[in-house]
This record gives sequence, structure tokens and C-alpha cells, in this order.
Amino acid sequence: MKKVLVFFVCSLLIASGYAQSELPDKYPDPSKVKVKEDFPKEGRTGKSGKGFSANIGNLPNGIKKVALVSFYAFDPGLTKTWSTSYTVKGDQTGTKPTWSSTLAAGLYGSPEMETTFTNYYKTTLSTGAISNKIAYGAFETSIVPMMEEFKTLGIELLLPNQFLKTEEQKNYYNSFHVKHEKSFANWVSKFGAADHDVIYGSVGGFIVADIVKEPFANYEKSGLFQTRKDNVVDDQIYFYDKDTDMTESLGYDLCTQLGVDAVLVTFMTVFMPKDSKIELVNVRFIMFGPNPTMPEVSKGGMIPHVKGLFYYGGSVIPETLIYNKNKKDPETDKLNFAGFDNIYIALVRDFGEYYKKKMEK
Repeated sequence: MKKVLVFFVCSLLIASGYAQSELPDKYPDPSKVKVKEDFPKEGRTGKSGKGFSANIGNLPNGIKKVALVSFYAFDPGLTKTWSTSYTVKGDQTGTKPTWSSTLAAGLYGSPEMETTFTNYYKTTLSTGAISNKIAYGAFETSIVPMMEEFKTLGIELLLPNQFLKTEEQKNYYNSFHVKHEKSFANWVSKFGAADHDVIYGSVGGFIVADIVKEPFANYEKSGLFQTRKDNVVDDQIYFYDKDTDMTESLGYDLCTQLGVDAVLVTFMTVFMPKDSKIELVNVRFIMFGPNPTMPEVSKGGMIPHVKGLFYYGGSVIPETLIYNKNKKDPETDKLNFAGFDNIYIALVRDFGEYYKKKMEK
């Protein structure tokens, strides 16, 4: 696994042309972006605090401060495998035929010997260092509009330089790792990952909160001309919504240490079907926070009662090329991030609609 980081202070030239990206045409404004609510329903309306999601209408003071802790691009890599076979006539052992081998060949087939050779090939395509540029470009394009949208809700979206105020907080945050349950679902989600060149491209200052459960089987290739498989529907965060260790470590442990009301994790999945193309598969936007009805001790079970829960989750599924290099047009070799701002504005607005409805009750 590779981990690619860039720093806030680095500069990135963003091309002004749209020739290589289809995103501006797909999402010319936020109203064109379809957001799917993407988090568990158990607990959203309950009063006991049990379930996987919080009833945020039970928060006594609402949500005032949200820490943006993770902003990254995830590339599951792309494995292509194929084989070629060819047949060679004649003895390939380097020895002269004997009377017994000639007799055996006459008894069981043609006296002319044949040997079939098969060569197996495997190559992996991934965005590599480009993934950090994608993360940084999307962040630079989207962060101010996101902050402005949160302000309309009376919520302050904080960056690491704003919520890390003490050395203790910095040390905890920089060494933080998301906890995960040992479950069959988590095992299945990583099945086949060893064959992929997994890339996490992140903006410096953020942690990579590993809540990714993308189905690696979708990104396996057999043969030269197959496209990405769609045998697993990609409109939900895959199988991770029942992981209470994850929600507690983010929604309670991290929130408590940072002194905020909630933490926000957002990432996008990108992949390269060819070395000249990059597709934006999805954008995930997930908020976690403390349980408004806090248990003394977290308890599991079918309907658990834990200290940290989902507050909201939203997904956008563009499945759209954001890079499409044409050798005859040098301008298409430049990354462009127009349209990302509209995705993130739409995600914050969808959260806002959900939040306002819950707080009105």
C-alpha cells in the first residue's frame, strides 16, 4: 500500500480548459448533483440512543463545530491479467527420441511430438502520485464553498490548523487510527485487495481515516479489453455501516479529544481504466459524533448502544471521466477540477436539509 501526501503550502496549477474532464458538463451547478443519503437508518428516530446512527434531534445544543479530519482520494488500483499460448512441434526435451518413446507416440497419437507453452501476464494501473494532485485540486476548489454552506446552517467547519490547539491534541490526531471490528463483512470487503496497487492521496495536515470498503472485485480485469465490472452496486458505502468500533473511535474518541461536536470524513474513489483515463467513481461525505443519549459502557448486539455514531452520510456517484488524455491535444494532459465544488456544495446542502428537519422536531 502506498500513501501519498502533499502539504497545504504546496501550489498546484489547475488548468482552465475542460477538454479532458466531463465533470463540468455533468454537474454545471449544485442542483444537477444527485445526493444519496448513505448511512444506517437504525437509531435516526429513536430516543434510547440505540442503533448505528444518532437521532441528532436529541442534541441539546445542535451542531456548532465540525472538524474536517480527512480529505483524500482512494484508488483501488486496477489489475489486468491475461495469457498467451503457443504450440511447438518436435521434441522439446533436448534428447534424441528413443525406440520406446517413438513406439509410445505411435500407440497414443501422432509420432510427431507437440508441446504447448502458456505465458501469463499481469499489470496494475493506478493513479500513483496523481492521486495526491486530485485530492489537493478537489480540496482547493471546494473548501471555501463548503465552509460558506456550513455557515448558513450556523455551523463552523474547522481545518486542522484551527482545531489542533494543544500539543496533546496534535499528538493524538497525528497518531490516530480508525478502529475496526473483526467481522465477516470487513473481511469480505478486503477480499482480493492484495492484487491491487492501493493508493491513498491526501492533502497534508489531514489524516487518512480508513473507512473505505470499496469492492475490489469490481476493479479486477481479465483480458485486454474488459471494462470495470459492476457486479456490486456502487450506490452505498460497501458493508461498513455496521462497524461500531469505527463509529465509536471517530464519533466519540476523536471528537472528545478535539473538543468538537462532530468530525467529517470525505473521500473520493478514482481509478484508471487505461493509462490515459481517470474516472471519478464516487464521492463520500460522512459525519460522526457522540451519542446524544450516552451509555455508561458501549454495548454491541443487533441494536447496539455505543458512544459514537453516524450523524449523516451522503454519496454522489458520478462515474465520470475527469481525465482523458488525447496525444494529439497537449492541453488534455492537464488536470482540471471544475465541478468538484458543485458536488461538495450539494453534499453540504443535503446534510443541511436533513439537519434542519431533525432540529425542528
